Amino acid sequence: DLYRHPSGRMYSTRELERGYENYPPRHSDDCDAQHLARAARLAGDRFDWFGVAAVTALADDLLRTATTRKLIGLAGIPGSGKSTFARLLVDELNRREPNVATVVPMDGFHFTNRQLEAMWRRDFKGAPDTFDVDSYITLLRRLRDETQAAAYPIYDRHTHEPAPGGSVDPGVRIVITEGNYLLLDDAPWSQLEGVLDAS
Repeated sequence: DLYRHPSGRMYSTRELERGYENYPPRHSDDCDAQHLARAARLAGDRFDWFGVAAVTALADDLLRTATTRKLIGLAGIPGSGKSTFARLLVDELNRREPNVATVVPMDGFHFTNRQLEAMWRRDFKGAPDTFDVDSYITLLRRLRDETQAAAYPIYDRHTHEPAPGGSVDPGVRIVITEGNYLLLDDAPWSQLEGVLDAS
């Protein structure tokens, strides 16, 4: 089996077990969160690249305290491992208690390419002002109401456009949302401080 380090390097189970760190990439496909977690566990504490210790501790805390729905934000620069960490955390939470958690990525709230062209911002796609922050914050506020299902857009990596496809079921108690700008002090992003339970 091959496992992907966040840097992009690929490692075999044997290499992880022996603790070799400098093997070149062997395969470009992403591995799913279950394989990443297994790889890190095989490697032990020396190679907690995937945040398994942090995932375990955070899962313990969230399951203990989330008597009502919690909104948790994960922020970081592109490529820093936000999505991987979010998948690992949600997989661990749902392993312990099925359907207790889900991920709502910020990426689905990009403005469409047509909107960005009209704004003369297509070349700056990914900048803070190229996201529909108001709709994102509105969704997160709606998610406070556990009695309703909530739909949200996802980001289609093939068309590079937002598209329908995400939903949060009423019974989900832990919503992990991840993105680049969750801790940005500039308005309207700064409103997230009053919406998220923790970040």
